[in-house]
Amino acid sequence: MFALRSMVLLLLVAAGGAQGWVDSFDSRSLDRRWEWRVPVPGPTYSLEERPGWLRVRIPEREGGYNHWNDPELVDDAPQLRTPAPPGDWELEARLQIHQLDAANHFQAGILAGVGDSLLLTLGPMQAPRLEDGPTAPEAWLEPTGLSGFCRVPGEARDLWLRLTRTGSLMRARISRDGQEWSEVGAYLLPPPRFIGLIGKTFGDGPAITFDVDYLRLTPLPGPEPPGRRICVGIGGEYPTGYRGILARLGLPYEVLLDYQLTDFDVLRRFELVVVGGLPLSVSDRAYEALTRYVREGGIAIVDFRAAPPAAVQAAEGGDIDTELLPDIVVGGEGNPLLPLLGEKTRFKPGESRYFFAPASLAGCQVLARWDGHPRLGAQARPAEGYTGTPAIWGMPLGRGYLVLSSVALGASLSWGPTQDALAEALLQCLGLGRLQPQLVPEGARLGRMELAPAEESDAFASAEPPPLVRKRPASSPGPLPRGARLIEEEPTPEFDLSGVYDPQRNRARLYLNYWSGRFAVNVLFTPERAELSCIRNGKVVQTAAVPLNGTAPVPFLVKERRDRVLLLAGGQRAAVTAAGLWPGRLAALGGALGSLRYQPVEPAYFGDDFARAEGEQGSWEAASGKWSLRALGDAQMGANPFTYSAQAEGVALATAGMPFWDDYAFAVSVRPTAGGMVGQAFYCQDEQNYLLFRARVSGNPQPVSGGLELVRVSGGQERVLTRHDGCLVKGHWYRLTITARDGRISAAVDGQPAGTATESVLPGGKIGLYVREGQAEFDDVVVRPVAEAAAAATVELDGPVPRFAGTLDRDTWAGTALQWRADPETPGRFWRRGRFYGDFRLAFRCDFGTATAPAISLLLAPDSTAEGYRLTLRPAGSPTRAADGTPQRTYTVELAGPGTPATRTKVTAGEQPVLELRRSGSRVVALVEGRLVLQSRSAPTAGSFTRLGLLARGFRPRLSGLRLSAGSVLDYCFDQAPADWWVSSGTWDLAVRWPCTPKWSWFAGESRQVAAIWHKRSFTGDIALDLHVGPRTVDHGDGSPREICRAFNAVLCGDGQDVKSGYSIVVGANSHGAGATLSRNGEVVARNPDFGFHTDAHNQWINLRAEKRGAQISVWVGDQRILAWEDPNPLPGGRVGIWTQDNAIMIPRATLYHN
Repeated sequence: MFALRSMVLLLLVAAGGAQGWVDSFDSRSLDRRWEWRVPVPGPTYSLEERPGWLRVRIPEREGGYNHWNDPELVDDAPQLRTPAPPGDWELEARLQIHQLDAANHFQAGILAGVGDSLLLTLGPMQAPRLEDGPTAPEAWLEPTGLSGFCRVPGEARDLWLRLTRTGSLMRARISRDGQEWSEVGAYLLPPPRFIGLIGKTFGDGPAITFDVDYLRLTPLPGPEPPGRRICVGIGGEYPTGYRGILARLGLPYEVLLDYQLTDFDVLRRFELVVVGGLPLSVSDRAYEALTRYVREGGIAIVDFRAAPPAAVQAAEGGDIDTELLPDIVVGGEGNPLLPLLGEKTRFKPGESRYFFAPASLAGCQVLARWDGHPRLGAQARPAEGYTGTPAIWGMPLGRGYLVLSSVALGASLSWGPTQDALAEALLQCLGLGRLQPQLVPEGARLGRMELAPAEESDAFASAEPPPLVRKRPASSPGPLPRGARLIEEEPTPEFDLSGVYDPQRNRARLYLNYWSGRFAVNVLFTPERAELSCIRNGKVVQTAAVPLNGTAPVPFLVKERRDRVLLLAGGQRAAVTAAGLWPGRLAALGGALGSLRYQPVEPAYFGDDFARAEGEQGSWEAASGKWSLRALGDAQMGANPFTYSAQAEGVALATAGMPFWDDYAFAVSVRPTAGGMVGQAFYCQDEQNYLLFRARVSGNPQPVSGGLELVRVSGGQERVLTRHDGCLVKGHWYRLTITARDGRISAAVDGQPAGTATESVLPGGKIGLYVREGQAEFDDVVVRPVAEAAAAATVELDGPVPRFAGTLDRDTWAGTALQWRADPETPGRFWRRGRFYGDFRLAFRCDFGTATAPAISLLLAPDSTAEGYRLTLRPAGSPTRAADGTPQRTYTVELAGPGTPATRTKVTAGEQPVLELRRSGSRVVALVEGRLVLQSRSAPTAGSFTRLGLLARGFRPRLSGLRLSAGSVLDYCFDQAPADWWVSSGTWDLAVRWPCTPKWSWFAGESRQVAAIWHKRSFTGDIALDLHVGPRTVDHGDGSPREICRAFNAVLCGDGQDVKSGYSIVVGANSHGAGATLSRNGEVVARNPDFGFHTDAHNQWINLRAEKRGAQISVWVGDQRILAWEDPNPLPGGRVGIWTQDNAIMIPRATLYHN
């Protein structure tokens, strides 16, 4: 009976299975869970002197029964211990002092112990002879060795005590009536090994007796849903590095703007706020809001130039040269960062350029120290052991906890990996046990001036088609016909065969793909005709012929390609399909065929962005004119630093490629810089014989009559095949494209048709760049087979990082992890930024590792919810091996759609199968390893399901396993010529952002008036612009070059000319970058006067998003929506513009999502 009353089970918690209990000390003996630890005999306990209470007596002893560790360990105090449970919990007790003398030096209370030498104790303390010690009992929270860490004056002879563990944070509270509780303080502690009671005495005072009514352990419920992570608020001058580290770990965060740091209502949305360098412009107001936030229960980290007001903590410091700072070391017994750091406990000072330190360590928990004692303007004084000046320290404040860091963690993270491990450990420690990584961190971490030597290997197969392989017939091959002469025993699947037929020598025959008399492709030449025929299984299945007239010899060309066999002779052509052809020999019969030449060919694949050293021609051969490579900035650190320039007095022609190329699409970007004509040559045989698409250059965009021409140049003589009205405007980039196949030619400018013609004289040839009586720059040459170029255009969004992206870029616009945002409400769920209105392919290589019950889901939803389409794959059996010995496994695949039952199937695939969710028109389908396995029973409503997501359960995914390609998306890193954009005002070109690091360069616009670019395409319906932008260092007219975050502006549904047309967005409206407005055709319809940019954006890229969805117009800066308005009469569409005024801006990336 007593035992049942003594230990009462309160609850069971599923996470960790910790049991709650209460011990009311009603039994005559201690419960078995307790260990009465008495290092030195003397102290005793009784359960009978005061029934229902535990009485502890500590007798008088010289020196007392103390527990302390300074200067060396003293471990004499009696303790009642029981193992601490895992997870979060609360320990509560009521304690009364029974016998007390004014000369007593003691503390009694509840404890949490990391080990025998480190205890955290909460309870009444009296120490009359201790300096500033209490002469009567008062409540103290005291870690071993930190006297008076937290103290609450007032009556403390009868106290209710609580220690609450949440992650690494131990919070202490007391009550004097068991009803109303007061905060004592908080302390960061590694996972405790035991909990219980302690009574300790020191000095030579008399005996002390105290009673304990009960001890209660209450496991605290975990977050709902289980595993939910906290969302971290990030702000300050250097938020980029913190954002990058959280994104790589797959953790939720929001970036706050400077003015939001002064708003308590904004801060209290977060359980942890991190400030990477408190902006001086808002420091006083921000500290006021931050201290209120912490006092009311928040946790904050403030680094770099973070010396707080004296009301918070007295500190001293100032600017210092980084070279004067010693290393940072993490040590000390019980340091909560040590278990998270492993062996890495020493760090370089990184980008720290400001030093401050607390004037007193009272109430401070040192988390890291300088390995010495820094001094302003002088080298640091050395330190013995772990005794250097505090570098990072924490302090309880009200109900919360504030960490101050003299180390510039945010700045250092922004410039490289020097302090990654230290920052990650600090975040984990302060994350209340809810910042466990959800992703396997990946991607190169680079130093300040580093570039990745090579991109990470691609886990997916190449997108190029596999090599062509002809399938052999089932029958055995036969001998060549009598008299036939062998040309090639094993010709390649694609080849050219040229020769001359002499009609005066009667008949002749070519044998192609000759397997036997039953399987062959023949060309029969007679004086009247040349007939092409395909014989399959002894039957003629296809024929085609060209007429031949006269007795003169006839040159001919046979071209066997992937999909057809083509005969060109006498200026005519004939073709049969090659689908299902077989391999075979190449032979000729008859003396009428001469000059036979066999040429293996390959499909026309070619690309050139001219990224090479000046003076190198690469694959190009200058046939005429002056050609040179133009370079701007550093080859490795510039977005698009190279163009190929031509100057022509007469004609300038440069060629590249192979003479046998045919059936290709050839695209090139061109910017004419002087009058005349520019264009692209194709099917070039030599500089006297080629086809040409050219355009006249004008000073204004008004179309020139007949300004676009398709021309045949034969023997140096021009013949215009067709004309089309139009022109190219000097100083603007354009994309020219020609497509040639089977004698049919089409040309386009910026995707718009510019002429068609039929021309069969030239069978194929090289490509060329062309200028006549003018000057021009060329870039981004691409040649592809027509069949591939004609495929639906999609944009690859998640894949290799651009070669010129540094660490700052990878933590903002370039890194894949930054594109997938963790959902704070659902563990393991991530949403892709942007909206996907068109077809897409979202694929994931499922690397489950050793996980026991993993599952992966790919999501298509109407918004950031799970309601939509869900494609799930999970292992359904143990690994096995296929017949060839390769590992394989059975998986369950399920596709669920809105309002319809899920469909399921099982598939067998390798250990890391590729799961793919695809939308094609109105179909949503599932593929595994490229094989269609399921199709949704419902069709998505057009424009309604636009969000893509990923949900991982039971394992941490690698985002390198993701690939996303999508239509209705236009993505620009401006590493190619901006041919899709029209410059309406200002100067736009590649430019250097920072004079201090002139090698980095990006696309930039500048003007003392208005600098604006417009997308050449007009959009209707929903549209979103996702823009990363930064200020460029320029002279703003006062002789002081600097960066100013202002006038980062955009237009949706504009007219392509006036930046006030459509929905015009002005962000950073005044000269200081404050205020934001939204206008509709020149009338302001929404404004935010409180908005302000980051005070210092020197090491940041600002993310600006403007979106029109139906009637709703919204504008975000970073993660904060700053403007919103609903238009009662929405504009139907128009052009997208980016502009600034009296400023210079840099644009590393702009993405358009359109319906």
